[in-house]
Amino acid sequence: MTLLTNLYKYIFKLIQLSTSHLSQRAKNIKNHPMINEAVDLKALIRQYEVELKKLRSELEEKSRLIHTNEIVIQLEEEKKRAEEDKQAAIYAFEQASKQYLQEREEKKRLEVRKN
Repeated sequence: MTLLTNLYKYIFKLIQLSTSHLSQRAKNIKNHPMINEAVDLKALIRQYEVELKKLRSELEEKSRLIHTNEIVIQLEEEKKRAEEDKQAAIYAFEQASKQYLQEREEKKRLEVRKN
């Protein structure tokens, strides 16, 4: 009797595990529904239209990316020119400042000589 009870429990657990594995596998099944169409002209045209839409959207996106890249390159060039202009302005300011200081020193020397 004990042997039958243990055997029954063992068989029951095997059935549970088997059912569990089956349900897990069924859960992982992915369905991809498609319309059953006979290969005819209308179906081919529909298929090509869908493909054309997809390709046009990809082309449009790539065109936007190219345009965006061109803008980025243009902005980087403008930034580089602005930096060069800034450096030139700083250099010109330093030169003007040096000249101003030299003229001021010269004016002081002349005033000292005059007096």
